[in-house]
Amino acid sequence: MIAIVSVFLIASFALHFGWRLL
Repeated sequence: MIAIVSVFLIASFALHFGWRLL
């Protein structure tokens, strides 16, 4: 459960950073 949450958080952060870079 914790692993899934951590992965989701990392993915969300990567998405936000990607949008900012774009």
